[in-house]
Amino acid sequence: MQTVIENETGLSLHLIADSQVVVPTDYNIEIRKENGEKHPDHIHAHIDGLNASTGTVISNVEPPEDWASRKYFYTDGQWVPNQAWIPKHGL
Repeated sequence: MQTVIENETGLSLHLIADSQVVVPTDYNIEIRKENGEKHPDHIHAHIDGLNASTGTVISNVEPPEDWASRKYFYTDGQWVPNQAWIPKHGL
């Protein structure tokens, strides 16, 4: 798996399969289709709110079984529980 973390905090915000090509840009983070080309037809999704300056993609991670966005920090190769995390119910 790959995780996208917020640089300022180290919070893990997204998990993405290793088969996806994830590219931080100046404007956002792009999830591209398998070939990884930068072409509008090859963009699978965008992660808005993060970009090459504010987010980092870390590959080859094994997330905790109970991973949820913002539940863990990923720091120095370790998953650290976020003590302030509050689960969202009913979603």
